[in-house]
Amino acid sequence: MIIPDTLADERFATNPLVTSAELSVRFYAGAPLLAPTGEAIGTLCIVDRVPHQISLQQVEALQTLSRVVVRQLENRRKLN
Repeated sequence: MIIPDTLADERFATNPLVTSAELSVRFYAGAPLLAPTGEAIGTLCIVDRVPHQISLQQVEALQTLSRVVVRQLENRRKLN
């Protein structure tokens, strides 16, 4: 999910994470963390206080990082 400008998106414009002076999240990009079974176990996300557009290459990098995180979690689980 990519939200280039949270204030311009009616789904999020009134959310306290967006409207709070302390947090003021204006950009969000997230990729699901999918277990080998396909179950969503979390999200790897990037937030900023400034609206952004991101490139396809950046989206692909975020997706790659989410797969790396899942592999690391699986490796850790196997060690315990």
